[in-house]
Amino acid sequence: MKKLVLASVVGALMLGSPAMANTFNLQKHGGGNWKDCSDPKDDACSVEATLELTGEVDCVCAIGLTSNMVDVFESGYASFNGKVIGSIEGGCNTPKGIDVTLASDNGGMMNADTNTVYPYTVYLGTAMTYTTAGVANQSATQSSVSATAFASATDVKIDMTLSGVPEYGSYSDTLTVTIAGIM
Repeated sequence: MKKLVLASVVGALMLGSPAMANTFNLQKHGGGNWKDCSDPKDDACSVEATLELTGEVDCVCAIGLTSNMVDVFESGYASFNGKVIGSIEGGCNTPKGIDVTLASDNGGMMNADTNTVYPYTVYLGTAMTYTTAGVANQSATQSSVSATAFASATDVKIDMTLSGVPEYGSYSDTLTVTIAGIM
């Protein structure tokens, strides 16, 4: 009986020690760093482990345009330069910048009845200038624009040269602005 009580006391002391309990748990679960510090010659007992932190952020781009529907003839039929037709705001979280692509569906302002096309030039602030050439589905790309070029609202302007009064009818073009982060 005395042997059983003595064995129980020794066992409780060993498992009651935090160092021994941790060693036991690490050995039990097959991992971790541990050190036997029972040598009286050791000045200190220490062990270290590292925890690696990692993460990944995807490329995120955003774009916003104001005044999506613009009547370029609302103030008459004279040629004009620098007419503000809206603003652009957006960008990407890419440190190498963005590529900006402008694409014109009609290659200019096209008359729905006669297919007459009036080319124009559009400016996205100072970041990009694009001139349509009367060719449908035409596009142009400006590479390596600052990722923050449109971080705050930037004017979108248009120039159009008209020679006389345009033909009667409805005119339209769809200009698509695409920004892509440079990885």
